[in-house]
Amino acid sequence: MAWFRKDKSGLAQQEKKNIPEGLWTKCKSCGEVVYGKKMEELLWVCPNCDYHFRITSQRYIELLLDNGTLEEYDLTLTSQDPLKFKDSKKYPDRIKAAQLKTGKKEGGISGISSINEIKVSFAIMNFEYIGGSMGSVVGEKIARAIERAIDMELPLIIVSCSGGARMQEGILSLMQMAKHRHCLQSLPKRKFHIFLS
Repeated sequence: MAWFRKDKSGLAQQEKKNIPEGLWTKCKSCGEVVYGKKMEELLWVCPNCDYHFRITSQRYIELLLDNGTLEEYDLTLTSQDPLKFKDSKKYPDRIKAAQLKTGKKEGGISGISSINEIKVSFAIMNFEYIGGSMGSVVGEKIARAIERAIDMELPLIIVSCSGGARMQEGILSLMQMAKHRHCLQSLPKRKFHIFLS
């Protein structure tokens, strides 16, 4: 039954156009497709339905800090595998995958910068790195950011974007909350501190 076959010889092959990644953004809520530059101007809020997109840790740094720059501290700290944890992946493999994905050694970023020329101690959790979960290294980086604020008498800015405690590190992860509480209680009351989440 040849009459059911399509003759493709007469059809012109259309070239697939390469559209640069990130040029357009599709809203996860309403499906509206918005030009990427427009989304940046609107601080990642959909103009059609007011859906708020997650802002990356790098974008927060660019938005909040003078010239979008941070003198990063504690870059060599990395997580260990104290429990030899394995779910669908071994924990060290999960860490390596997160490092490749983000280009960062850990899920916490901290250091010294300024906002409106006021020097600040700054820390942020990177959600792209295992959901911004708090393991011992993320906890240590935040504790050190708090200690720097105390020692250098600086305002403290912490942007919290976390999936909670990192289960692969068990109690070592959960202990970070107590460590932070202890550090935060040492902050001078007269200083200016912001915690964003």
